[in-house]
Amino acid sequence: MRGIAVAIVLMLGASQANAQPADQRAFAAANEAAQPADGRESALHGIERKLEARDKAVCKAKPSPDIRDWVGTVSSLDQSNGSYAITIDIGRKVTVHEFIDPSELPRQTAEQRKDAARQLAVVEMLKGLRRGDRVVFSGRFYTGYFGNCPVATNVLIVRRHDEPDYSVRFRTITRL
Repeated sequence: MRGIAVAIVLMLGASQANAQPADQRAFAAANEAAQPADGRESALHGIERKLEARDKAVCKAKPSPDIRDWVGTVSSLDQSNGSYAITIDIGRKVTVHEFIDPSELPRQTAEQRKDAARQLAVVEMLKGLRRGDRVVFSGRFYTGYFGNCPVATNVLIVRRHDEPDYSVRFRTITRL
């Protein structure tokens, strides 16, 4: 695989919960409520109903795709051949991510050039971050079938249920 894998995982403990914006707390709580309580529940038993209910709760908690000043802790950063995969834990087993490969950024239209510049700026923001750093970030969720609401993008349905992951376009990532 060509690219750099940059994983930023933000572990948010109880002491950090008060520092989180209200929409982040509601978003994480909606996701956490749908997760198996003890980790043993069969993800295949009624998973479609649970995912649909979770998606509706997430949409109610976060009806706008915009993210502003969400917080967390860097878990890992990896890079390879100039590409970056950024993952941030925003709650108990709830993550957001973005993959950036600057060498493959399309730049034909004004919008593509603007997004390429944004991604290159995010890459610069990642420099100097280390595992364990607390960060604040802003950006925008990619949206799905509920209009402007975020949808989990995990490939495996079991992971989408147990550990939902959301695609994001980061605008800023700053160490606290």
